[in-house]
Parts: sequence; C-alpha cells; structure tokens
Amino acid sequence: MFGEGVDSSFVVRAAEQVDAVLVFSTNLKGRYGTTPEPGSTADLEIFHNAERGPGGPWTPENVRRPYDISGGLLLMALGNYLRSLQLVLVPEMALYGFQVIARSIVEGAASAAWVLDPAINIRDRVIRAALLEHESILEARKVESAGGGDGSGYNKQILELRTRLALMGIAEYLNRKSVLIGFEGKTLPPKTDAASDLLRLLDIDHGEMWYRAISGVAHSVLYGVTQYLTGEPIPGTNRATLKPKLPLDAVIGAVVLSINAYLFVIQRHFFLWGRDAAAVDMMRRATSLELINAAVVAKAS
Repeated sequence: MFGEGVDSSFVVRAAEQVDAVLVFSTNLKGRYGTTPEPGSTADLEIFHNAERGPGGPWTPENVRRPYDISGGLLLMALGNYLRSLQLVLVPEMALYGFQVIARSIVEGAASAAWVLDPAINIRDRVIRAALLEHESILEARKVESAGGGDGSGYNKQILELRTRLALMGIAEYLNRKSVLIGFEGKTLPPKTDAASDLLRLLDIDHGEMWYRAISGVAHSVLYGVTQYLTGEPIPGTNRATLKPKLPLDAVIGAVVLSINAYLFVIQRHFFLWGRDAAAVDMMRRATSLELINAAVVAKAS
C-alpha cells in the first residue's frame, strides 16, 4: 500500500506524463519511413561504407543490424517497459515493482545508447551489437540447458554469428582457454558499468549508488527491501511493527530516470538517422522539469 511521504496526486500526474511521452514517441515514428535520411551518419554507414571482408563488401543487411537491435528491438522493449511503469503509478501504489521496471529500462537503454554512440565508427558499432548478440546467445543456452535441450539451438545461433562476423573480417577474441569472449579485443562491459555510464550521460550524480539500490529491490536483498519500511516499536516488547514507507523522491527518481533513458535512446537514434533529435531532447528536458515541479508542489502541500 501507499507509504507515508507520497502524494497520490503526484503519482497520477506522473502516469499522465509517461503516457504523454509514449504518445509523443509514437507520433514521431509516424513521421518517418524505415530508411535514414540521405547524408546522415546511418545512411553513410549502411549504404556507403568502404568496409569489406573475406565475404566481400559489407552489405546493408549486415550493417543495419546494430540499428535494428538498438533502435528497433531494444527501443520497442523500452516502450513496453515504460508503459508497464505507467500502469503501476496508481494512488494505492505498491511499495515494490516500479524499481524493477526502472532498472530494466536503465539496462536496456544503456545497451542501446552504447551501440548508438555517435563517436564510434561503423566497425565498432557492428562489434558492439555483436557483443549484445553473443551475450543473448549465451543466456539462451542456459535456458535451453535448464529445459533439457541438447544444445542444438545454441550451436545453430553461435555458428551463424561467428560465420557472419568472420565473413565481414571481424576477428574473434578468445580467452586463454580458447573460449569466445568478444571481438577484436573488445568485450561487453558489466551491466553496472554500462548503467553508470548512461546515468553520467544523463547528468545524474551517484548513478552507481542508485543502480545498486534498485538492484537490491529487484533481487529481494534484505537491504533493498528494508529501504521502504520503517519500524514502530510495540509498547512493552522488544519488537517492532513494520510500516510501509514510500518516499516521494524514490518515485520521482524512477519516473524521471526512466523517461530520460527512453527518450535519450530515441534522441541518439534520430541524431544518427538525420532526424529531429532536437525535438526529442526538448521533450526530454521539458518532461523532467514538469515532473520535478509537480513534485515540489506535492512536497509543499
């Protein structure tokens, strides 16, 4: 149930803002086609790159893959996570749940923004996307094994990935046991590092501390769970009754961060595709300011 310190009117307003962001992003996507604008970074990378490998020149299908993963699959997932966050923002809000959704948004946005880094070249972009694919294949292997599978699904996926990259001339990176751990000396950064990097890009201080705090909730670690509880001594005993405590700042932080992360991925994608990234940046900043102002009003009431 709702803990002390949270104004229900703010939660309703926050849910409305999340919905407005999702409507905004849907309308934006409707303005454009499925190809980057001529002369944009993505256009030059996909259709006019000079890369080649043993399989010949890099094809648009292979070069487009990083964008399909980051600005396609991951961005779609982020939109659905954000909708889930909206659905838990209700007057009688549960203590736990919104933190887990916010954490998923941060992790997904960190991966997408990493691939969409405007400072890297197309070769590094392909490698970064391949590292995400490799991680996914390894995790899917665990699921397959737990279900009693024979490994055929994993073997097919890993063979396809390694063959595709070999034909593009991208060298494998093996450890001392000759196990594939990356490509061309690059490996996937730990999720905590990736999340902290994203939070720094969003000008959010103490990002790692925030990420670890909500991770504690996601994993039901005792310190994470007890962040949202307070003890009231039972008279005449050495025991206490646990009371829910949902600080307004915790809700503000989760909503503002989730919206910022989601829109930041769109902003980076639009920048590389030659689209109106400035409009996305304006929406991102305006929404954050609106939520912070609404929180100030709620605290003062």
